[in-house]
Amino acid sequence: MRSAAGALFALCACIAAPVPAQAQGSFAEPAEFPPQSYRGSQYVDSEGCVFVRAGSAGATTWVPRVNRSREQLCGFRPTAVQGATTADASRRAAAIGSG
Repeated sequence: MRSAAGALFALCACIAAPVPAQAQGSFAEPAEFPPQSYRGSQYVDSEGCVFVRAGSAGATTWVPRVNRSREQLCGFRPTAVQGATTADASRRAAAIGSG
């Protein structure tokens, strides 16, 4: 009985867990990320694609901004920030910091 209750709790927790909304298809992350000092809620990468800041507990995630048809919004003037890093460089820095 106890294991069934635990399994039911785990199932409910998985179902109730917040899942980020994802539009149709697979969107890439920004061509480069703004520096950690960037405080804007929206960012346009060097390819002109718009991303919105999301996250919690100090972790920032850049989510593609989409239109009502769930198509990623691109073709905008890039955000002018100094110190933007490419996605690959950010992944390498995170791997070094966690290792």
